[in-house]
Amino acid sequence: MGCCSLFVIQRIESFDPHERTDLDYTSEAGWYEKEGCEVGSLRWLRHVSLSDVDGVKLALLEQEKADRGERAWAFADPVRVAQESLRPYFENQTPVLTKVRKIPGRQVFRWRAGNKVVIVVVARPYWLSFYAKSDSVAWVSTMVKEGECQ
Repeated sequence: MGCCSLFVIQRIESFDPHERTDLDYTSEAGWYEKEGCEVGSLRWLRHVSLSDVDGVKLALLEQEKADRGERAWAFADPVRVAQESLRPYFENQTPVLTKVRKIPGRQVFRWRAGNKVVIVVVARPYWLSFYAKSDSVAWVSTMVKEGECQ
C-alpha cells in the first residue's frame, strides 16, 4: 500500500569503519546526557544536530575559524569551548565547570549556581571531519540546557 517504503536499502556497496578515537560518531549530539537533577525541569538553550541548520552552520563556522587559526585553541581546550558557548546566556559571570563525563570525542560539563544547573556538551562530531582542512576536528558545543534543581 506504499505506507512505509519511502526509504529502502537494496545493497551496501562499501562501509567506512569508525576507527578514530578522537571523534564522536553518535548522531544525537548530547541529547540524552544526564542533567544531574533528580527533580526539576530543564529547558534547551542550544542543541546542534544534523537537522538543526543554524547549529550546523555555527559548528562549520567554528571549525573554519579554528582551521584559520582564529580559534586554534578549540582543537585542544574543550573547557574553554564550553565556557565560550555559555557567554551569550550568562555574560556577566565566569562559570566554573565540573567535568561530569568524558568519552571519546565528547565531554560533558556541569555548572551549578545556587539551585540553577547548566549542562554543556562539547564534541568533535564525525560529520565535521569532512569539512576540516586537516585531520584536526575542533571541539564544538553541541548542547546547552539549563534549569532549576531542588
